[in-house]
Amino acid sequence: MRLVVGGWIALALVMAVLWWRQQRTRDATSVDVAWSFGLAALAIFYTWAVPGPFTVRLLVGLLAVGWAGRLGSFLLLNRVLASPGEDGRYRALRQRWGPRADVRFFLLYQTQAAVAVLFSLPILGAMRSGRLDTLAAIGVVTWLIAVAGESLADRQLARFRANRANQGLVCRDGLWRYSRHPNYFFEWIHLDWAHRHARVPLPDHWDPVHGAAGTQEPGRAIPSLSAHDQRLRPVVSAGGFLRH
Repeated sequence: MRLVVGGWIALALVMAVLWWRQQRTRDATSVDVAWSFGLAALAIFYTWAVPGPFTVRLLVGLLAVGWAGRLGSFLLLNRVLASPGEDGRYRALRQRWGPRADVRFFLLYQTQAAVAVLFSLPILGAMRSGRLDTLAAIGVVTWLIAVAGESLADRQLARFRANRANQGLVCRDGLWRYSRHPNYFFEWIHLDWAHRHARVPLPDHWDPVHGAAGTQEPGRAIPSLSAHDQRLRPVVSAGGFLRH
């Protein structure tokens, strides 16, 4: 419990500093990158501090850091460094919230810190109770497939968005031809690995796609922006993955 509380306090402080920075820059895109790298930092911290077999802690830590680090790097390169100005989702929120935007963005940053800690719990549980056996090997293969699919979907979307002729259009290239959010689909596979193959007990009502605090995928989308997203996306099935 001390590890979790300590990690949450550290992330909350980092998010507070980034919130203070966005007050000056009027750009809240940093919250996405901070969430991803924050989760990677928690995985590194747990690998060092959690008691248990070192090989299990190292394997779980490498997988967690590999996933979160890849996501954070992608968001940093494609959403922060390569895109001038604030992400459209956050611009929409800033306009909608008006004079209360600073307070609500502070709550948003802190919510993302709490969500990162919550999503680190399966990592912590796997380090403490996981075993290196056949089922664990299946889990690693599942992880590789999920991260490879998510990376491919992200690259396809980034290439589509980089073309100015596609501005305002819906991406239907590659995997996006078959799914509204193929990256979320592979994210679901990744989180399902943590539950089923790493033997981490999760609550029955847990939904790893729409997850804690209503995030569809932490670091990528928040529920308040569904209207903004619907203006750019077609109607999808109840699961949110496959197009009609």
